[in-house]
Amino acid sequence: MEKKFNSNIILDDDGKSVQHVQAVLTGILSLDCAIGTGGYAKGRFIGLFGAESSENLEVKSESLIFAQPDTGEEAFYMINEFVKTGAFDLIVVDSVAALTPASEIDGVSIPGQQAKMMSEQLSKLISKVNQTKTVIIFINQVRSTMSGLFLNKETTPGGSALKFYSSVRIEVKSGEKIKDGIDAIGKKTTLHTVKNKVSAPYKKPSVINVFGDGFSQEIDVVTLAIQMGVIKKMNEWYSFNGQKLGRGIFSVKEYLASHQSIFETLKHLTRESLQFY
Repeated sequence: MEKKFNSNIILDDDGKSVQHVQAVLTGILSLDCAIGTGGYAKGRFIGLFGAESSENLEVKSESLIFAQPDTGEEAFYMINEFVKTGAFDLIVVDSVAALTPASEIDGVSIPGQQAKMMSEQLSKLISKVNQTKTVIIFINQVRSTMSGLFLNKETTPGGSALKFYSSVRIEVKSGEKIKDGIDAIGKKTTLHTVKNKVSAPYKKPSVINVFGDGFSQEIDVVTLAIQMGVIKKMNEWYSFNGQKLGRGIFSVKEYLASHQSIFETLKHLTRESLQFY
């Protein structure tokens, strides 16, 4: 079947992976684990959505090509051209709400026009993305709409096509503030895989979003490393291979941030323990 149709057969009846799926690392190990393929599965659409200011993406500027199209149609033209080259591992659309149809910009407002544009463009793009193994992340915001007399319903812009075509949809929710002493230095963020066609859905890893720094890879890796037995924790002290890393999670974070070789070793051993390829 695989040879005849040139497609990825991913899950069996029990929802277990039956073959290795190539993936692009998310940069958050617990999210790699939650998705189940060790990252964003290549050749797929990914939906990332949440309330305003709930997510904070980090990118390496030296690896980034930035484009700011004027209309939704222009944006999809650029995306198609980028995908056709096969040179891009990852394309991020920020955000779906900003993909405004040209007719609307020209002052002609037609109900459902953006949803229609999304449906037409995504249906044409999905096969190209699969062929070139490009990952496209669509960032979206949750909005409230009135349904019935009193029911306040949350929805995302762009219609239902993106929900349908996305292999993985991740809801980003801000949680409690994290304090170091009396000062709030970050917040807990939950990443809920509300849809997952490449592995089991409904995983909810929590990560720490440090104000000014974004998601903390160090805290994320340490949390998983403890679960996998790579790091030992006794009282407030954390140790690795008999070496103390620090007292308290933020002390360990600072230590690992300044000792990258130890951090990379920890990350590798933890990832290996999670049985990612």
